[in-house]
Amino acid sequence: MDALNKVTNLPEGQVKIRFETTCGEERELVFTRPALLARVANAAGLRAHRKKDYATAAAAFVRATKLDPDFDLAATNLACALALQGKTAEAIAALKPWIAREPVKMYAKILADDELAALREAPEIVALRAAKPGTAKLAGDVAIPAPEVFHAPERGLFAAVRQEQSWGSSDGTARLEVFDRTGKQAAELLLIDWADAEDGDCGGICVRTASRARIDGRVAVADRLLRDLGFVPLPGAEVGQTIASDDDASKMRFTKAKLALVLREEVLHVMRGGKSVARQPDALHLLTWAVHSAELGVVVYSSIRPGAEGCEGTDPTALGIVAVP
Repeated sequence: MDALNKVTNLPEGQVKIRFETTCGEERELVFTRPALLARVANAAGLRAHRKKDYATAAAAFVRATKLDPDFDLAATNLACALALQGKTAEAIAALKPWIAREPVKMYAKILADDELAALREAPEIVALRAAKPGTAKLAGDVAIPAPEVFHAPERGLFAAVRQEQSWGSSDGTARLEVFDRTGKQAAELLLIDWADAEDGDCGGICVRTASRARIDGRVAVADRLLRDLGFVPLPGAEVGQTIASDDDASKMRFTKAKLALVLREEVLHVMRGGKSVARQPDALHLLTWAVHSAELGVVVYSSIRPGAEGCEGTDPTALGIVAVP
């Protein structure tokens, strides 16, 4: 948000907030009064939490969750405050609706947040693990872009690393993203933050020496997530070869599968024998990498679009998946 333009009370008991983005776009958010008050209570809880007054923080987070039962951040904050008081059972109870609704996301949160470490071996969390541990592991340096895709057969999930870099520098960010066959995100884990990077010439994101141990810790968490949820390397993976890339279109081919990808006007086409056999309308502007699995009948790809000059310091990227008949 760049500027708050107007706050309006609506007759339906809602509050409309109109604001301007850093790119000059005017947008609106609408909250019910309880949802807005929930966020006020959550902010009060965070102030107490930072002072290590976990009992006061927990009380505020309870108010927030009662005001807005769909406010997942307040529920996670409540679990943290309870866990830090040694109230493991109560912390699990606070997360129970979210464990049922978004199990993979909650498992990732519990692995990544040290304040929730006491919950990791609770029966409700252990039950989220795959029956058979996975063999997938992030390879090499996550700061160097790589078309690496994993699959979790039990849950039908996919995972890959998405990177984004600043214009004309090696500052950037990297995250492990988990998504289903429709492309809906199930979870994500931070690997490299913007503050971890520095300008340089290293063929990818240049990482500060002081940040390497922190990044290694995040990679270890990501590897555990892949293992615990049963991820394995994408079966029969074939990496696409770029055959053309310009302002009008981006093209790749899979020699073994006798397939080609054509991304034009933000629509990705999968071509076989010169005919489009599948399409994905949510791609960005150009392909950066793509991986095909004939066994699973999918192409997982990364695309990129030019950032808006003056308001976006990066060229935004996205991961996508398309079924191939």
